[in-house]
Amino acid sequence: MKWIVFALLLLLVGGSIAAAMLPMSAVAGAVQKRLPWIQYESASGTVWNGKLSGVVVNGQDLGDVSIKVDAGQIFTGNAAGHAAFASKGLSGEAGVSYSLIGGKTTLAGILVQGDASTVPILPARLRGTDGKFRLSVSQIVLQKGACSAASGEVWTDALAKADLGHGWVGPELRGPVTCEGGKVAVEASGKSASGEDVSASLRVGLNLSLDLQARVANATQGAVETLTELGFQPLDGAYVLHQQLGDRPVSVTENAHRDATRRQLEAAYHRA
Repeated sequence: MKWIVFALLLLLVGGSIAAAMLPMSAVAGAVQKRLPWIQYESASGTVWNGKLSGVVVNGQDLGDVSIKVDAGQIFTGNAAGHAAFASKGLSGEAGVSYSLIGGKTTLAGILVQGDASTVPILPARLRGTDGKFRLSVSQIVLQKGACSAASGEVWTDALAKADLGHGWVGPELRGPVTCEGGKVAVEASGKSASGEDVSASLRVGLNLSLDLQARVANATQGAVETLTELGFQPLDGAYVLHQQLGDRPVSVTENAHRDATRRQLEAAYHRA
């Protein structure tokens, strides 16, 4: 799910918010040096009201990311504002609050929706359908580079749109969004008209690492043919799919940079 990079960018840009009128290009350049797996084509505006164009994270296209900051929140010890991103077939928005003391980031009112084709971890045949997904999350809390709390729901009809001519159509899937092991955990399930039980689990790291596991039980012949064509494999009486993308741990150097940024912010806040 590309939307998690949106949270990461907000955290990183929020880490430089004490320098109010810095141009966005300066902040984005500093972020890129520390985290080279985040790339962008251009930056415009300032930290308060800026835009990154052509954002790519770990080879995945995010499009344009815009950020607007509520300056009045600085005096409460928080950097807060609104952010949105958009690329072909994908859009999202959320409010964000970054605590200048403690470094906690809270994203609220997150709504991300788009085409299945924008989810790179899905099998190619699923990405080629006209399936959709929608992520509605009331809150995600990030602390010390990890997801500590989250609540929301995901929905997709990608499998329901995968009619490959074998007489089987999968169900729509929906389920909760939580945190697990420091990552955003997305669970979804559904039951097809022909009786198959379908479940999917997606783990998303803050560096946009993706780990997808899906399972289909009680598969009929039409389901077996469709699932096999999609890349599912038989295992323990069911058909399963496991795909990973960009699973790169955050380095010690990156963590040190984040800690140093947080300490600088706290010092700047106390001086103010």
